[in-house]
Amino acid sequence: MTRPTTAPAARRRLPQLVAATVVSVALAAGCTSGGDSSGALAESAGSNAGTGTTGSTSGAGSQKTAAADLFDNTKVHDIEITYDQKAYEAMIADFRSSGSKEWIEATVTVDGTTIKKAGIRLKGNSSLMGLRNAGNAPGGNAAGGRAGGPGGNVSPDAPNGLPWLVRLDKYLDGQNIKGTTEFVIRSNNSQTSLNEAVALELLGLTGQVTQRAFSTRFSVNGGAEKLRLAIENPGDDWEEDNFPNDGVLYKAESGGDYSYRGDAAASYKEAFDQESDKDNENYAPLIAFLKFINESDDATFASQLGNYLDVESFARYLAGQVLVNNFDDIDGPGNNSYLRYDEKTKKMTIVSWDLNLAFGALGGAGGAGGQFPGGGQVPGGGQFPGGGQVPADGQVPGGRGQIPGGAPAGGGFTPPTGATGAFTPPTGASGAFPGGGQIPGGGQAPGGAAGRGGFGGRTNILVTRFNANPQFKALYDKTLADMKASIYGTAQATTVLDRWKQLLTAQATDLVPAATIESEASGIARNFTA
Repeated sequence: MTRPTTAPAARRRLPQLVAATVVSVALAAGCTSGGDSSGALAESAGSNAGTGTTGSTSGAGSQKTAAADLFDNTKVHDIEITYDQKAYEAMIADFRSSGSKEWIEATVTVDGTTIKKAGIRLKGNSSLMGLRNAGNAPGGNAAGGRAGGPGGNVSPDAPNGLPWLVRLDKYLDGQNIKGTTEFVIRSNNSQTSLNEAVALELLGLTGQVTQRAFSTRFSVNGGAEKLRLAIENPGDDWEEDNFPNDGVLYKAESGGDYSYRGDAAASYKEAFDQESDKDNENYAPLIAFLKFINESDDATFASQLGNYLDVESFARYLAGQVLVNNFDDIDGPGNNSYLRYDEKTKKMTIVSWDLNLAFGALGGAGGAGGQFPGGGQVPGGGQFPGGGQVPADGQVPGGRGQIPGGAPAGGGFTPPTGATGAFTPPTGASGAFPGGGQIPGGGQAPGGAAGRGGFGGRTNILVTRFNANPQFKALYDKTLADMKASIYGTAQATTVLDRWKQLLTAQATDLVPAATIESEASGIARNFTA
């Protein structure tokens, strides 16, 4: 790909890449020689500390100072968006009729800096299901509502609760705020979004490429403020910041999968979007990768996977999803991930995306660490995303045990409208249920060991084959153990969580009660076990 010429050179964030390299070497050595890499992992994570915006723990590893960086997470920022109401209503109507996410012009003010002729559009898939299926037309700028999780309780009458992609240079080239041209206002089932903010930072501490985040008071057309989380949007600028070599970035769409669909690029456009260097369409690396992971025999897969995939990075990805207890990942209901092809190494890297369900955040006022009320039942007979449904009394189908009722308290789960079907955990899977509860009898709910399959029995061919290989599985197991020892066996996770909690307690209790902040933080902390 050709690098964008307008990207500010000061944005590049190499400390995170250095940390990832150190971790890769340590993990590879540990896998082949049986050595202990936990010390190296802790050292590399520590090398990220102090390079972020706070001078303390920061997974982003930014070289920029807080004063020069929009993604300063030491304060709650102010973001106000204004737009023409008729343009907004037309955008909502288009989305409901066709699913298209059209741009509209808006004025965006961030911490007193105003950008006119910016662009905004809806951002998300399952988080917008409630909006797509809702029957009421938008009727103004009523405040309230919440940014739902899968199929959440979103409303056109509460635009301050919708997920948005904001692009400052959409209609006027060169517009930016402190070097940033675009960001995402995320949806979340919790009231604080602490779960996603903390999860992103912890993954960064393990040496993974991730997205930076900050909390914001978000308002629309003079309406009420709502506490939201803003994060980086993976695209050209983000890619340049995080990867040293040219390449191509692809986003896996929720309706797609990692299957091989033949050699025609057109066959992949509904399953993957090319997100960088869009003027030079190039699906060939993605197609070659998918063909290999689907059609190679076991011996070839074992011996040549490293020619197509950054294997150590993928082990970190899988282990990281368990570390932050996120079931909605590469083999979850949303198929959430980015694939990044490196033109120099000729390898793919899988990048984490969409962590609003991290730490077992299945919804409701309790937020992260929540349980299914009533001993495992979804309220009101609702269904899981992706077609899964909890049968009566919380029983897991196939005799694989009950979802216990003893998970940490958290509040209700809002299922997508019209979802049906049964939740079928994979045979022989093991691990933890979100919030800390175990499924007896060998079955596992999402959030446990890699290869678990998503809601509705969804699986990912790469995850399945990776964990079926003893050498790759051993690498994953060791990586997870090392991550837990480094992040949860030390004060790192608690330090990150406490900093975010203290920030919101000091600056946002007029938007979210202090008791809610404390409750949601406590739910996250229950996951911090090595």
